[in-house]
Amino acid sequence: MRAMAERFRSGRDRGAVLVLTAFMFTGLFIVTAIVVDLGIVRHIRRSNQSAVDLSALAAGDALGADAAPDGRGACSDAVDYLQANLDALPAGLSVPCTSLPAICNSLTSPVTVTDGGTGDVFNISVTYPVSDAAIADSDVAAADSLRADDGVPCERLLVEATETFDSLFSSVVGRDSFSVSASAVVRQVQSSDRRIPSLWLLDPVGCPALSVSGGSSVIAGNATTSGLITIDSDASACTGASTSIDVAGAGSLLYAVPDTLDPPAAISLVAMERLQVDCIVGNTNACDPADIANLTLYPQPIRRANRATRAPLDHTYNCQTSYPDYHGIEVSGCTSGAEPHINNLRAVIGASGTPSGFQLWSDFYGCNNPVTPVGGLSGNWHVDCASFKLTGNSVTFNGGNIVFDGNISLTSGQLTFNENNPTSSLPAACLSSVVGCVAKSSELASWVYMRSGSLSLTGGGLTANRAMIYQHDGYFSIAGGSPPAWTSPSEGPFTALAVWSEKSSSKYKINGGASMDLEGVFFTPEAASMNISGGSPVIPQQAQFVSYRLAVSGGASLTLAPSPTLSVTLPADAPLLIR
Repeated sequence: MRAMAERFRSGRDRGAVLVLTAFMFTGLFIVTAIVVDLGIVRHIRRSNQSAVDLSALAAGDALGADAAPDGRGACSDAVDYLQANLDALPAGLSVPCTSLPAICNSLTSPVTVTDGGTGDVFNISVTYPVSDAAIADSDVAAADSLRADDGVPCERLLVEATETFDSLFSSVVGRDSFSVSASAVVRQVQSSDRRIPSLWLLDPVGCPALSVSGGSSVIAGNATTSGLITIDSDASACTGASTSIDVAGAGSLLYAVPDTLDPPAAISLVAMERLQVDCIVGNTNACDPADIANLTLYPQPIRRANRATRAPLDHTYNCQTSYPDYHGIEVSGCTSGAEPHINNLRAVIGASGTPSGFQLWSDFYGCNNPVTPVGGLSGNWHVDCASFKLTGNSVTFNGGNIVFDGNISLTSGQLTFNENNPTSSLPAACLSSVVGCVAKSSELASWVYMRSGSLSLTGGGLTANRAMIYQHDGYFSIAGGSPPAWTSPSEGPFTALAVWSEKSSSKYKINGGASMDLEGVFFTPEAASMNISGGSPVIPQQAQFVSYRLAVSGGASLTLAPSPTLSVTLPADAPLLIR
């Protein structure tokens, strides 16, 4: 009897095990099915998000990098990118981009266009412009929901892609399909907001890149032109409480004005972090909040997303397809197809010898305080002096281009370039080329080439009328004497360039004064620092300083307002994904 009961219970147990096993395998199959399908979902989401991000970036340039914003063109660029790169997207994608606004301003309402669903698999939509509300972060306070890089609606475009696909296994639990969405918002700073900085400082890491001290005042901008100061340093090499901008000493101030124009004056710092809106919270090495509180620094600096770099200067005056890195920073190649004017000038002038069409100085005059005709010298000259000195006499070059072999120094007297050029304008062939034109100059364009050595004034005066000074291996120091009058060419390959000097030195200096007159681009990318001191010019200086670092001291009082036609504009920023 007992044996029979045990056999009965054993049969029941085996049945129970079979049932439990069946349930376990069913559960395991369901879990496996869900895991497999969710893995597929994650893979598709990553793939589609990457495609949408890149399509939004492809749309960026049309939003105003080089012209007025074109939302329709940006939409077409985004759709074309998706069509070419999203493998699962059916052929013949049709999004009515022409239904987007043709012109955008602050009153333009957002419009969304869609393909309406291609084969019930994909739904592609594009929105332009993109309102603040559409990108606001509901998880943070309204005042903080928009970020420093968000820009304005007309600079933004939203791309969205939703893919619906059948599940492989999840249908066993009633899930027959999945929908995966990806979206991206791109922002492009409009070309109208590309600016002309008065101060454009290139040190990529150091502190301070710009210092104003000793009761000096620097004001960028005037009543009609918004001032801009831009600093490339990310402050990563700063120590302690040092900052990328340093305003120190009683009476010292650094202002960009006015704040009433559109766009308003600005001080832009790469050192400020992505969400940083003031000098207090974020990278404390960017700027000193005490300077803001004391009104010695105004306005509150803003973040610059990308370094300006030296590339725009290289592209303008020495276009090459590639350049060496600049202090570890890549310099993008030039794609305009222009000539490398600086390289061409170097090649023609060379390290020695008298260029064709030039008179040799030693055939007529000496190197130590030479006596020259009262009315000045005509034509092109090769001054073959290891050291050219003026200690009381004056030398005036009436037009022509000049080559110096060595140092130039003045303790008194006057050195003048391009004073009375008899030619009103350059030949047409020389307006865009150096080749074949080294002996050509005009009242609007000439150059002075220093093969070696520095330009040093401890007295006397320098006047350069529409003359570019190129220094191959030297610096310039105008430490005394009369304030300089130095204006750049206004025609030809070196239009707007007052000086090109790449020697690494801390001795660059301009000592100003009431009659100082500077106009054009002063390019000293290895000056650590470019020093400006003393004096209070009675006119705004139309100078643009592009330097490694810059220091203003000694009670200097400068208003800097570069001429729009005799300056270099900041490059277009790369499109930026902001959501």
